[in-house]
Amino acid sequence: MDEWHYKRGEAEFGPMSATQIRALKERGTLKPETPVRRGGTSVWLPLAAADLHAAVPEAPPVPVPVAEAKPDSPAFAEVYAPPKASAREPLKVPRTLLATAILLSLILLHIGVLRLAEVVLIGLHQQDLETTMPFTRMLWSLTTLIYEIAGHSLDWMFIPLFLALMAWQGCAFAALRRLYGDAMLTHGPASGLWWLAPLANLVMPFFCLRELRHLSRRQRQRQQVGIPFGPVLWVFEINLVISVLLDWILNLNERAMDGFTDSLVFDSTTMTLSAITSLAGAVFSFTMLIIVMGNLRQQMRLHEHWQD
Repeated sequence: MDEWHYKRGEAEFGPMSATQIRALKERGTLKPETPVRRGGTSVWLPLAAADLHAAVPEAPPVPVPVAEAKPDSPAFAEVYAPPKASAREPLKVPRTLLATAILLSLILLHIGVLRLAEVVLIGLHQQDLETTMPFTRMLWSLTTLIYEIAGHSLDWMFIPLFLALMAWQGCAFAALRRLYGDAMLTHGPASGLWWLAPLANLVMPFFCLRELRHLSRRQRQRQQVGIPFGPVLWVFEINLVISVLLDWILNLNERAMDGFTDSLVFDSTTMTLSAITSLAGAVFSFTMLIIVMGNLRQQMRLHEHWQD
C-alpha cells in the first residue's frame, strides 16, 4: 500500500494513503510547503514537490511458460486474455448511519409535531370557541385529538431522543473516519457522549455538528446554492439554549407560585413561558431534523463520488 506521512510543526502524522493526502491538500489543511514523506523512506519533501500519483513498485508477475499452457487451460486464458477494464464500485454510506438517521428523524418529527400542538393549545386556551371561526374550532379539535393520543409520550421521549442522537452522531463520524482517517477529525465517534454532559451539551454538539457539515461536503459543492446549513446550525443552537433555560425557569416559577393567591398572574406567567418553551422545542426539533437529513444526503454524495 502507498503510505504517506506529513509534518505539522514538530508533530508527525500518518500513515495515510495518497488519496487522503490529496483530500487534505484540496481542503486547505495541508499547504504546498508542508513536509511529506513516503512510507519506508526518511526523505522529507515539500508537498508541492511530492509525486502523490506515483505507484509503489510491485513485484513483476511470474511468467507462465507458453509450452506448458494449453489453449483450454486457465493459465492460457490468463496469459492471452485481453486486459479487463477496472470498474470502481461507488462507495455507499454504512447501513448503521442510514438506520440511525431515519430513526432519529422520526423521533424529531414526533417531538416537533407535539410541541407545535402544545403551542396551538396554549394559544387557543383562553379564547371563546363558541364565537370563533369554524376553522379555529376545527384546529382546536384536531390539535386536541393529536395531543390526547400521543402527548403523554413527551414525558419519556427524551430518553430515546438522546440515545438516537448519540448513535447517529457516532455513526456519522465513523463514516467520515473511514474516508479521511483519524488525522483530519477533531471529534470522533465518541463525541455523541457530549449530549449527556451537563452544560457542555449546550455548546459542544454545535461544534460537532459544524465539523460534520464541513467534512461531509464535497469541495465542488461549496459554490452550489442549496440549504444554508450555517444559519440552520445557529437557529438550532439558539433554540436549544432557549428551550433548556426556559424549561428550567418554568420549573422555578411553578415552585415560586406554589400557594400564590393571584391565580390570574400565575396562569398568565406560566402559560407564556410554556408557549415560548414549546415553540423553542419545536424549532429545535425541526432544525435538527433538517441537519440530520441534510448530512445524510451530503454523505451519500461524498461516498458516491469519493476519489472522483
